[in-house]
Amino acid sequence: MKHWKHISWAMAAALLVCSPSLIKAADEAMPVMLWTPPPAGPKLGIHQGMDVDTLAALAESGTLQYFQPRRDKGMWDVVVVMMIHAPADEVWKIATDYPAMCQLLPDTIDQCELVSKEGNQTVMRFKAHTSVLKFSFNMEMTDVITETGPYQWRLDTTEGDLKGRELDLLLVPRPDGTTLAFLRYFGAMRSMGGLVYLTLSLLPDLETPVYASAASYHLRGYRNAAEKLSGYQPPEKPAAIDFAALDPKTLQQLCRFNAGLIRETRDGKIINAMAFSDMAAPQDHVWSVMSDFEHYDSFFPDSATVVEKREGNQVLLHQSVKAFNVLVFSYGFDLHCRYQLEPPRRMAYETIDGAYKGSYGDFTLSPWDNGRRTFVFATIRSAIENDQGLSARIVRSGSFPFDAAVNLFFARDVLNKFKQEVERREGK
Repeated sequence: MKHWKHISWAMAAALLVCSPSLIKAADEAMPVMLWTPPPAGPKLGIHQGMDVDTLAALAESGTLQYFQPRRDKGMWDVVVVMMIHAPADEVWKIATDYPAMCQLLPDTIDQCELVSKEGNQTVMRFKAHTSVLKFSFNMEMTDVITETGPYQWRLDTTEGDLKGRELDLLLVPRPDGTTLAFLRYFGAMRSMGGLVYLTLSLLPDLETPVYASAASYHLRGYRNAAEKLSGYQPPEKPAAIDFAALDPKTLQQLCRFNAGLIRETRDGKIINAMAFSDMAAPQDHVWSVMSDFEHYDSFFPDSATVVEKREGNQVLLHQSVKAFNVLVFSYGFDLHCRYQLEPPRRMAYETIDGAYKGSYGDFTLSPWDNGRRTFVFATIRSAIENDQGLSARIVRSGSFPFDAAVNLFFARDVLNKFKQEVERREGK
């Protein structure tokens, strides 16, 4: 019996039949991730061509996510990167205790059976349950886990509901005794067939964020267990980032991989998200676009922005957005914001009233390439928990809530629009 039959049919019907506007909005929206074919030859390494110190600096501030294109058009491998404040040996012990996954991830894995273990290969059979949005699943799968080198393993799901699933774990010991952990994840949900395949065919933008959430949940289990053993207490706020110290070539690669940071509590509740973009213009040119509030309507479609007051480096504005498309979700909202400007390097905002009160964000501009180009880092925290609309309620549901992904994709969508306007004004 195929376990996709346990899906909430009422919810599926609502998404696929009663809400065609969500599908239409996704088709018309500017893509937040542009797929390009991967290079010919062997599959890219998990952090191939990137500076590990830069990746570590970013991961110290939050969970780094990036998306490597697969051979199939529009498909991605999700890579999540976490800094674990424990030695690699301890993390490895946890990550290779495969029968203990039921205790490590009790919210999803119900039964762990060791089928065989020979040399560097272990075969496990799992029963699990989960939910994505309002879809509920019961799953069975057989996984073959091959330890491929020091602090590395590969997992292939060879039988069951997620046949074709691929995971790669890599632990990189750091000089200070911490561990930089990478998990590359492809979930193969389409192999479940039936309504799942139909849903993902109609709403393909759902698939990759599901894998990102699942990968983060999985790696978070290792991190929390290892840091508990080491006695590490996480700070209350995310670590600050020295943007000028980051390797530009690595940031460029991360931009091509649609990268971002998710800041969460230990139990996975969203704090904020950061996306970044490489813009082909000097810092002051980028600043002139981003601070041109009076013309926001020309490059933020379906919006109405009114500058209520400018006083020195403070700006009070009201922005009404009829349809802001993120993933397959369409939001309409009013924002009443106070901006603090620090030209030409940084601007920060907060909402001062309304349904989205409690939202905040900032934009940091960092010049590079001898001042000819600019990296822009956008941190966003949208208070979607206050929104009781259909999209927002769907986003917050399920074992892997989408609020983290939505905040990240909000940030990326805003940067895409800024970048498009910067390049238009530069004649590129």
